[in-house]
Amino acid sequence: MIFTKVHWLLYAEMYATNISTIFFLCKLISKSAFLLGSLFFFALTHSKT
Repeated sequence: MIFTKVHWLLYAEMYATNISTIFFLCKLISKSAFLLGSLFFFALTHSKT
């Protein structure tokens, strides 16, 4: 019983770590995509003038 409890806790901790890692990666990707988009827009608007 104690072994399964510990195993479940470890699994839950691992699961939470995976979720936070995925969330961090998504945030990083969206941030870099926004930066790239703004840079592209900046270059586009300044090349026309």
